[in-house]
Amino acid sequence: MKKQEISNKLIFGGLLDHNIEAEELRRLQIIEGMPIHTCNNYRESIELIKNASRGIEKNLKLLTKIYYKYPNIKHKRFRPLIDQLNEIVDRLGFIPVDWSLQLCCYCNLKELTKINASKFFAKIKQKYNINQIYLEYYPLYNYKLSQIDKLNNFYKSKISFGLIGYQNLCNRVFTKNDLKFLSSKSINIIFLGFLGKGIQNRYSLDSLSNALNKKNSIDANIFYLLSCQNTYKNIKGLTHVSSIDHYLELKKKLEQIDESLNKSDFSNYFIDEKKLSIYNFHDYDQYGGYITLRQYFKKPKLLMSKIKYIIKAYLKSFKFKNNFWG
Repeated sequence: MKKQEISNKLIFGGLLDHNIEAEELRRLQIIEGMPIHTCNNYRESIELIKNASRGIEKNLKLLTKIYYKYPNIKHKRFRPLIDQLNEIVDRLGFIPVDWSLQLCCYCNLKELTKINASKFFAKIKQKYNINQIYLEYYPLYNYKLSQIDKLNNFYKSKISFGLIGYQNLCNRVFTKNDLKFLSSKSINIIFLGFLGKGIQNRYSLDSLSNALNKKNSIDANIFYLLSCQNTYKNIKGLTHVSSIDHYLELKKKLEQIDESLNKSDFSNYFIDEKKLSIYNFHDYDQYGGYITLRQYFKKPKLLMSKIKYIIKAYLKSFKFKNNFWG
């Protein structure tokens, strides 16, 4: 697997604090063409990227999180999207040549074609040359995936919409049918947490290891990612590593497993999914911004909290003319 091929498969986040080791790792990733994932609320991550990309700014490929109507009105994330982008540029000190967005929190798909949204997309295309947006996805949101295709047709040649969500061997927001449909429409997908780490996973690496008959659980998750990429062609995996050694080790694993896939030698990695417990995130939204009727019935107090949020959010939004796009 060539360096360019790996950069087309992976995105690297993490590294929230600025120190020499982190800067060396981030600089190496930028030099090798790896897209970098961050957010303006991730401590010193932007300052780290700024220093790591000094002199090689044109190499930087950036994917940044922005938040639509963040559920906590007291949080810094509760503000217009354009303000969040402007802050990133101010702190970074330059406009990335290759810049994509991850739109977080539930957003009704109908909102994306309204006038304020259309103006926002035109503005970021003209001002920042942003033309790819990934909507963060949870099954709880009940998005009709056909609507993503219609969105792309609506904004054809202007803005492209894809989906990003947690996906690994035992924890998934996308079904096989979802992946098949999205692939058939050339809709880009990012697998968050493809190595199976993190608190979002109901089934941990330890529980996966118990079902693998001594196979390595990290390798199994890498095999799952690469298999999906070979089948559907429009998928990238997002993860993080904490050191150059870990980074090089992960790339080596990818090369080894990719070589096995190319040779159709699956014996060391293949897992019978029928023997696994798979969590589909049906009742999970890490932001808590989307509440179902079932949840309201189970916890009636949620309804009062939602009403208070709507009222307070409306009043606070007067500061920016109730335009969350900006």
